[in-house]
Order: sequence, then C-alpha cells, then structure tokens
Amino acid sequence: RARVIAADGTERGGEGDTIVLEKVAFDLFSNPAAEAALAATGARTAIVFGVALDYCVRAAALGLRARGYETVLVRDATAPVTAEGGARVERELRDAGVRFASTDEIAAAFA
Repeated sequence: RARVIAADGTERGGEGDTIVLEKVAFDLFSNPAAEAALAATGARTAIVFGVALDYCVRAAALGLRARGYETVLVRDATAPVTAEGGARVERELRDAGVRFASTDEIAAAFA
C-alpha cells in the first residue's frame, strides 16, 4: 500500500516504499509536506514521469533539481501538451541537469 500525503499534510494509507503526494497546483512542492516526505526517504535520486511534460512534470523536475536531487525524466512515460512546449521544456530540463532515460532503462536499473 502507498503512503498518501494530502495537500494539507495529513497522511493516510499504509507503509511502504511508495509515497503519493497530493498537490494543490502544478508543482508537487505546493504540498507543504513534500520536502520533508522526500527527505525522510534518504533518496538522492528522483525518477519523474507524468501526464503533462510542459506543466506538472516540468515543475516537479525543476523543483527536485533545485533541491539537489539527481533527477531522471522517463521520456517515454510523459508527453507535452504542445510539441513546441515540449521541445522548449526538454532544453530547459537538460540545461538544469535533468537526465533522460527510457522506461526500459529504468526497469533494467531495478532488475
């Protein structure tokens, strides 16, 4: 079971390796408990994927990089809202130090 942390900081769910952070805006760090929850894992690498590369995924990746996390974007597990926006955001993320990988590469790393 996943540990779910609501946008107001309350928790529900079970224990485990999966943390689900509700957000109030595009950025996962709009959840006031996000930084503490991530820090508590001890992880220094974050794998990012999601629905809208040029909105939510961008905000998450840049927020994680700004906080010192090695950040890997799963390129084939996200899509931009617009092709132009996607190209711009990919350049921005690469410039910020975000690495790109495929689902297969991520799966192989955890096999």
